Amino acid sequence: MKGNERRPDYGNWVSLKWLGVMWFLALIFSGGAVILFCIRFGSPPLFWSIRILCTLIAIGLLGMAIYFTRVYRLFSYNGPVRLSARILQYVIGHLDWDGQGEILDIGCGSGALSVTLAKKYPEAKIVGMDYWGISFDFGKAQCERNARMEGVAERILFEQGDAANMKYEAERFDAVISNFVFHEVRSEKNRLLLIGKALNVLKPGGVFVFHDLFYDARFYGTEDSIRNYLASLDLEAVHYHKTVEEIGIPRLLRKKGMLRDIGIIYGRK
Repeated sequence: MKGNERRPDYGNWVSLKWLGVMWFLALIFSGGAVILFCIRFGSPPLFWSIRILCTLIAIGLLGMAIYFTRVYRLFSYNGPVRLSARILQYVIGHLDWDGQGEILDIGCGSGALSVTLAKKYPEAKIVGMDYWGISFDFGKAQCERNARMEGVAERILFEQGDAANMKYEAERFDAVISNFVFHEVRSEKNRLLLIGKALNVLKPGGVFVFHDLFYDARFYGTEDSIRNYLASLDLEAVHYHKTVEEIGIPRLLRKKGMLRDIGIIYGRK
């Protein structure tokens, strides 16, 4: 086997490509600042302004590069913390399902959640759907390779799709699940509607789990807005609460725009 076929590659929530660009720019500006301070030909105000600006940019970029490198290590599936794997187990733990039938994984990314579902539910069929944009280190071929490496490829179908415009017929799936996806969808400004669209393809009596930045008002409005919307869906059972403490998210990630506002919505249609 080739090297990249020896074990699954689930990537990282922090894009390695963008992390590399960040470090490259940080080193460029740092080197530029050093060179500017080594040049000796007087000290006109404009030249000092350029020196200071270049130094400040270098400091900012280095700070960001160091921070996101630490975040990358936290989310690594092969690292000591394995936060991504812990989150997946937490989300699946709220899926009250017997594993019979078909489940849709909305925003399957690198296939990690789909594969985990296939291994936990040996009789289930899994459909993993994702838009697979350029912002992340994920793709369909990667998902299929990971499923082969884990020995579950025959029970998972990976398809490209849009969470806001899914092609699946209504009430097709026995279960629907999604992890950190809805806030990334650009084709629907009202992220609340994505919950309803996901539930539309779920059979009556089917179960669902959605984990996302549900407490970030930029995407979902107030808590009352979410509760009122969930009440309007007339579900058999629904639960909604924060998950930061339950998962044990490291303080490094408890920032706005990171994982400070994560929450879970789960229940039965």
